[in-house]
Amino acid sequence: MTANGHTTKIRLLLEICERYPVFDTQKADTVLDEIESLFQHRRPSELTLRRLRKDCLDLNSHGIEKEYVDAFVGMVAALEHNTAEFFEKFRLSRLHTQVEFIAFDFALLCRRLGYPDEAMDAYWGITDINIGYVDASKGVFASAIDCLALEDALAAERNLTRFHRVALEPHEVDALERLKYLIARMATLNIPQLAVRARVEVAAAVLRAAKEPIFGVELGIGGDDRISYAFKLRAPPEEVAVLNTAIARSKANRSDDIRAQLLTVSCVVDREPLRATQTTERTGA
Repeated sequence: MTANGHTTKIRLLLEICERYPVFDTQKADTVLDEIESLFQHRRPSELTLRRLRKDCLDLNSHGIEKEYVDAFVGMVAALEHNTAEFFEKFRLSRLHTQVEFIAFDFALLCRRLGYPDEAMDAYWGITDINIGYVDASKGVFASAIDCLALEDALAAERNLTRFHRVALEPHEVDALERLKYLIARMATLNIPQLAVRARVEVAAAVLRAAKEPIFGVELGIGGDDRISYAFKLRAPPEEVAVLNTAIARSKANRSDDIRAQLLTVSCVVDREPLRATQTTERTGA
């Protein structure tokens, strides 16, 4: 399940029921559940994705309107790393409906595909409708860290603390402090933010070309005061090493660039799934 959980899906189903009283809600809910269950998978099987694509298209015959079918197909396209179809299907869907689950899943999949700016815009769109909405503000905060956008991160923090009295989690506090440090260092070295974002974008393009999904970003501070910007991947360590070599050969980490005094860009293995597995084993859940 995505961060928005069942709540937004229930809203979706109620909305469709009101607009179109004859349609198969159970079929739509089942397909959406299965698609969303794959969001945290690195490589869903091609067979599963082909079947899900067919199931999505079959929803037309179950009375589901085209804007929802487009959104479902767009989700499958993202899992297939078909970026052009992903953006086009969601564009068509969002022309006709503003249902929250569509915006949430679009944003989440943008982050997965390495498009954090688009993700942040989508999350902001949800907060414009329902200001301070916790999940949307959390999404803004996470994608703002991805984008190295301090003002957006601070605005999301204000939404959380003022409207919902929700404090940042420890890892979010750490990320915000490191981002503040990075912005201060940029000012000291007279490096514009766009130049730093361009450096990150070069590395993201390497991952997109490899069709490697991204599961977050980790900011760190090295002993030489440089910030490390690391994409969190769920690939085997040997494949992460190959991708790091490709990023090093790109223009992302040129040693003759003043930005090298400020920021290094790389990939790391995402430890969250491992930690979750270890916790389950310890608790017996």
